[in-house]
Amino acid sequence: MEKAGSSALSVLGAKVKRGAGRTVDLTYQITIHAPVARIYDALTTEAGLKGRWTPEVVMSRRIGGAVILSFETGARHLRMIVERLELFSLVQWQCDGGTELDWIGTTLSFALTPSDDRSVRLVLKHAGWRASSGTLPACGNTWDELLPALKDYTEIEKSFLTANISQQT
Repeated sequence: MEKAGSSALSVLGAKVKRGAGRTVDLTYQITIHAPVARIYDALTTEAGLKGRWTPEVVMSRRIGGAVILSFETGARHLRMIVERLELFSLVQWQCDGGTELDWIGTTLSFALTPSDDRSVRLVLKHAGWRASSGTLPACGNTWDELLPALKDYTEIEKSFLTANISQQT
């Protein structure tokens, strides 16, 4: 069994779709030892997103609503539209705006599958990246940090932002 705080992130692959507008889909998997409701809330509430992604969040929990994530006091931001919410099993957003132009048009799907051992398998698919995108590697690095942060946040119920702040004081 993995201990809280260990990453155990699996990169399941990058699938390139052929054709004139070639795109890349990034897929990641991580096992989290926390109740599925806690993980779902971390993906669908302002408090959850603030606890593991950025302290600057405006969040809607309805289909068609916006999720706005700001960074560097608003100098950079992403605007997502909530496309699907299936209680305790799926969260899907479409990026439709922001300063990170390569994200626009991509889709993020977080699929949650509970196991008998009281863990949850989370599969993130970040789909629709232009194959020529120069920021694709940076996005991969972002998920390499954010998914383990989600795991830590939900398993040990302590925000990585709070932990970083307390270490600096």
